[in-house]
Formats: sequence, structure tokens, C-alpha cells
Amino acid sequence: MPSSALGWYQRAQELRRQKRPAEALQALDEALRLNPNLVDAWRSRASLHVEAGHFAQAIADAGAALHRDPRNGQLYVDRAEILRQAGQLESALGDLREAVRLDPKLAEAWYQSALIEAKLQRWAEAADHYGQALRLDPGRRAALV
Repeated sequence: MPSSALGWYQRAQELRRQKRPAEALQALDEALRLNPNLVDAWRSRASLHVEAGHFAQAIADAGAALHRDPRNGQLYVDRAEILRQAGQLESALGDLREAVRLDPKLAEAWYQSALIEAKLQRWAEAADHYGQALRLDPGRRAALV
């Protein structure tokens, strides 16, 4: 058995590859018991909870990652995606705005906000955000049309 948080995290990743999510969650719990600041473990837990349809727990885990690294724009994008899947579109947009505030060059945040604005039929905002995403990541054009 692993003796460090990183070892438990790596074990969880292996269990996940083996399609053993319950055991992966247990390994992540042990990793976080040993080091509650292991952001990647929180992210992995959130992802496993999304796969299981446990959105409230996934949102909480994504929030725990953000609590430990609040200046990481990608973590806001991660939580926004979970919020979007849970149907909390306005909350997702709030996280995406924060992601862009922290890192205006984060194309994924602009892209995700464009998708949500379009879903909410806010066409001008969606077009603006798509434009920002395309300026930052022109290779994504095929995914947008």
C-alpha cells in the first residue's frame, strides 16, 4: 500500500484506468487525509463524482480545489463545467467570468461561456465570447461550427 499522499493519488489514477471508481474514490480519500492540499486529488474526486452523476459532491470537491488554489483560472473552468452539467448556468457563467479575470487568455473559459450564453439565447454575448475563443485558439474553429 502507498505511504504518501502522492502514492495514494497515483493508485487512484490506476484504479480509475481500471474502471474501479469506488476504489479510486477510497484511494483519493486517503490521499486527501494525508495531504488535504493536493489539488489534483480534489479535481480527480470531482471528476469521478460527475461520472457517477453526483453533481453536488462534484461541485463541493471542485470548490475544495479552488479553496486551495484560488488564483488558478483552470479550476474555475473545471467547476463551471460541472455547474453547467448540473443545470446551474448562471453560476457556471460566474465561474467563467472569474476564470477570464484571472487569465484573459484562457480560451476554454471563453468557449464554455459562449456555449452557455447561446443556450440562454444571449446571442450577442455568445458571439463575442466565441470570437474571443477563436482569437485565442484558431484551431478550435471546427469545433465551433
